[in-house]
Amino acid sequence: MKSKFNTVWLVLTYNCNNQCNWCYANSNNLREKQVFPEQYEEGTVHLLESLDIKRAIMIGGEPTLYPNLFAFLKRFETAEIDMGLVSNGRRLKDYGFARELKDSGLKAMSISFSGYCSQVQDELTGIPGSFDEAMAGLENALSVGLKVSSNTVITKNNVGELEKMVDLLGNKVRSMTWNFCGVCLSEEANNQSMLNPRETAQAFQRVYDYSKKKKVKIKLVTPMPFCIFDKTYLEQFKKEGIISGSPCQLSHGKNFVIDYNGDILPCTHFNGFPMMNLFENGKVITSDTFIERYFNPSGIPFQFREKISRFPSEQCNDDFCQEPCTGGCPLIWKAFKPEEVIINDEK
Repeated sequence: MKSKFNTVWLVLTYNCNNQCNWCYANSNNLREKQVFPEQYEEGTVHLLESLDIKRAIMIGGEPTLYPNLFAFLKRFETAEIDMGLVSNGRRLKDYGFARELKDSGLKAMSISFSGYCSQVQDELTGIPGSFDEAMAGLENALSVGLKVSSNTVITKNNVGELEKMVDLLGNKVRSMTWNFCGVCLSEEANNQSMLNPRETAQAFQRVYDYSKKKKVKIKLVTPMPFCIFDKTYLEQFKKEGIISGSPCQLSHGKNFVIDYNGDILPCTHFNGFPMMNLFENGKVITSDTFIERYFNPSGIPFQFREKISRFPSEQCNDDFCQEPCTGGCPLIWKAFKPEEVIINDEK
């Protein structure tokens, strides 16, 4: 079967040893009890293999807290599905843990950093010592031969210190990825750290200039409206492929999230708002059943994508934008009005 999908994210648990207040996982009050059932591991791997998915990424919460992590990784290696891992890195302070990740088939991972020093990061994570443990984890991951990228969420709390993140990590990781601090649907209080997307764009342009001087590879992975970037930067960003204004997975459906309980989510921010479920009668559904339900015009997944595939404003058209842009992440417009974000130079 020709693959219809690109990447799948797999939520192993909402347990986390950090307490970042903007995180979608932090809003889940029952996260201590939520772990991917070991009985569904084999069936899930078989399903993804049958769907011809070549890339899957384990996330959380903190995925390194998943009790059966190494065995689960080995299942994916046997199925020849390339596995990634997004982690805060703290458990890798144990060299043996990092070594076993590599021996279980993991080749690459992303370690999240929210601050450039212990004072800043420990305050943002709510855990004393989290920065030092993450740095030790990074060093161990590199030592055992894992390919490591960093990931930083741009928030009100760290927007003035992004260059210091480049100084800290730029000569260690293979690339630095950045995210817009997105909307948390399940807990409004978690949205207090969000910047207006225009501020995020300005901050990214600033860190781009600094990274260029330092010869550090960066990318803004959250789809953003093209019009919020200065035109001189926009052309360079598109040329280098370091931003995206194209439809996100909410609308194109080529990527999806498997939640710990089998729920299929359009993206991680929709935990608690599933489109369908993989687990049925104690088993994982077949690939034929998945395809039928996921692409059925009368089904929730298809109807959701149809509804979300729209421009945020009447301004967003070919005459105004003249770019292949669909307004970036649709969740931006849950928190911001188009007139607060979209820039029309002709007005």
